[in-house]
Amino acid sequence: MLMPFAAKGGRVLRVYNCVVSEHDVRLVILAALICLVSSYSALRLFGRTRGEAGLSRLGWLFLTSLAAGVGTWATHFVAMLAFRPALPTAYEPALTLLSLFLAIGSMGLGFWAAASLGAALWRWVGGAVVGAGVGLMHYTGMEAFLVPGHLTWEGGYVIASLLLGVALTAIALGVTGKGRRLAIASTILTAAIAGLHFTGMAAVSITLDPAIFVPQRGMESGVLAIGVAAGALVILGVGTLSLLLDQRSRDAGEQRLRVLAEATIEGIVITENDVILDANKSFCDMIGLSREAACGMRFARDVLGPALQTHLERGSVDRLEGDLVRADGATVPVEIIARAFDRAAGVNRRVFAIRDLRQEKAAERRIRFLAEHDVLTGLANRATFNERLADALAHAFDQGTSVAVLCIDLDRFKEINDLFGHAAGDAVLVEAARRMRHALGPNDILARLGGDEFAIIQPGGLQPQGAVALAQRVMEAMRPDFEVAGHAVVIGASIGLSIGPEDGAEPDRLLANADTALYRAKSEGRSSFRCFEPEMDSELRERHALAAELRRAIAHNQLTLAYQPQYNIASSELVGFEALVRWHHPERGSIPPSVFVPIAEETGQILALGDWVLRKACRDAASWSRPVKIAVNLSPAQFQQPNLPEIVRGILQETGLPGSRLELEVTETVLIRDLPRAVSLLRRLKALGIRIAMDDFGTGYSSLATLQAFPFDKIKIDRSFVGQVETHPQAVAIVRAVLSLGRSLGMGVVAEGVETAGQAKFLAEEACDEAQGYLFSRPRPIEAFADVVGLPPSTSMLDRAAA
Repeated sequence: MLMPFAAKGGRVLRVYNCVVSEHDVRLVILAALICLVSSYSALRLFGRTRGEAGLSRLGWLFLTSLAAGVGTWATHFVAMLAFRPALPTAYEPALTLLSLFLAIGSMGLGFWAAASLGAALWRWVGGAVVGAGVGLMHYTGMEAFLVPGHLTWEGGYVIASLLLGVALTAIALGVTGKGRRLAIASTILTAAIAGLHFTGMAAVSITLDPAIFVPQRGMESGVLAIGVAAGALVILGVGTLSLLLDQRSRDAGEQRLRVLAEATIEGIVITENDVILDANKSFCDMIGLSREAACGMRFARDVLGPALQTHLERGSVDRLEGDLVRADGATVPVEIIARAFDRAAGVNRRVFAIRDLRQEKAAERRIRFLAEHDVLTGLANRATFNERLADALAHAFDQGTSVAVLCIDLDRFKEINDLFGHAAGDAVLVEAARRMRHALGPNDILARLGGDEFAIIQPGGLQPQGAVALAQRVMEAMRPDFEVAGHAVVIGASIGLSIGPEDGAEPDRLLANADTALYRAKSEGRSSFRCFEPEMDSELRERHALAAELRRAIAHNQLTLAYQPQYNIASSELVGFEALVRWHHPERGSIPPSVFVPIAEETGQILALGDWVLRKACRDAASWSRPVKIAVNLSPAQFQQPNLPEIVRGILQETGLPGSRLELEVTETVLIRDLPRAVSLLRRLKALGIRIAMDDFGTGYSSLATLQAFPFDKIKIDRSFVGQVETHPQAVAIVRAVLSLGRSLGMGVVAEGVETAGQAKFLAEEACDEAQGYLFSRPRPIEAFADVVGLPPSTSMLDRAAA
């Protein structure tokens, strides 16, 4: 007698009838729930194997295979208990246990392959092995099924059950993951196990045979049900407890790691197959997104700049610099360090440490800027200027064009610096740089070479016409007054031009020739420009030679002093002399002070020259029997020496001249630069008994304030005023005002440059104290005044012989 498990009909209908008509639906539902719970637990345990290695991975794989095998085995036999064939049934113990072990072992093999062999394909292969294990367990368990008859199998359904199980388990392991993907995979795995079971049940028919009896050694259904339930609960409980304990430990570790990550200045990003799984606050701040918005983005595609993206996609990122792209489109320079920590089963997990380089790059740019530019004006510095000039000359050679160099000095800048201080001088430099920028063409390069020296490179164009036009624009820009400490001050500029490669094929030569032309412009009158001419170079060499010869003249005592007498206007009595240095060159003849004194100032020889003049004048005056005073000018450089009083004291002691006979003349500009220091220095000089006179009074910016700050012994009216008292009413008014001021302050007044009797008469009528000038005497050697000063005859003869 044939007893099929399902009625005849279509294949799907047959399986359906097998489930509904021949099974207890309640137990079928229970089996499905056991299957779903065990599938979910097994896949969660399988997910825990990812990221582990060694014994830890093997431990989790064992729990996975145990949960999956026992759960599948329990599902099978609960479903078998749901079967109602109306026949006595039992299960052969050995085969029943064998089906359990086969389920655990085959699933362990499949899960091991899916977790350990690396490529994503192995997850699908491992899933297929798991499906095959489900089929092996099912049909082994069916062999343990004992009924009073024979089991007959229909091959088509058997094959269909196996294909269904293998395919669905492969899909389940292929798509499993976290969250939603885990739920989907669990459902597919449940469908695979249940589908294989019930399709397999539809494949079997029972042929009754009265000669076959169910053996007494068979396990009864009730006993089997208790064992199955107990075993399943124990195994699933162990697996669930392990997961809970591990999850709790992982949650605590992740919390500690998150606290550490959030406290880290660098950005931290964790990705899986380039998808951002997690990120700390520093990274989110870098890209301008919340953590929720950042998670799920593609790290390479959505966050990295093109260069970094290319390297990352090639898998070559270990330590690299590049840009991140913020949500607003701006870029952030960063350094990225990448480490892979899980490449198993087609999973590519990486952790990225990202350091924000914005401050570092800004500092580098600042350092580079400072290395290439002048800090005060922001213009190119000398080193950068030289590089640009070399490039411009090389380009001019290649293209057959020209390049112009303009050297620029600010006129009267030193006076501004001395009168108003360095802060005011810096403000003038900044304003001058701003004005010159506006005069430049689009390709011109402006640099500050140092102090008040500027230079411009003008590449290309028609030369020298282009350079001349540029020089005129610069001079025009400098023409309006500068506002300095509340004063309107005229500055102006002197400019020298040279054109390369005609005036110089090397940068140094071209710049030197422009500087030579600048010197000519300054010597011929300020606020002008000159183009370089070959003869200028010889003049410059001549000037350098003169400077060397001046150094030798000072060292070998080859200079002389001329003395210009000073008279009391009212009594016509000689009251003193002013010492003036002279240089009679053995080959060049007489060289005027207007030539060699500026050279001494430019070459730094003015201190040695001033020291020689002071010592010589004091020694000469000490030899006179008539104790008239001797006046000596102090240069600004001498006055800047903090030990000037000690130097003067040493000279007075060396020469034996009383301090009361020495009168030092200082200009107002040396005082204004640092008035408190200047007043202190002058008081220390007066403590030696020395008299102090203000020279060139009336030509400065704040003479009255200077007189108020320090009570001079004498003030000297500049020759520019004295020479015009017969022709200009304004000069008359100025001289009268100075004389009145001197009387009011109790200071003597000396008039310089008296050349006519009319000037002398005016001064006498205005009660001027003293005068000097060509009207009385030109500067002459002291021998010319031997009788007046009582020069000893021996000294006079020696001096004449030396002359």
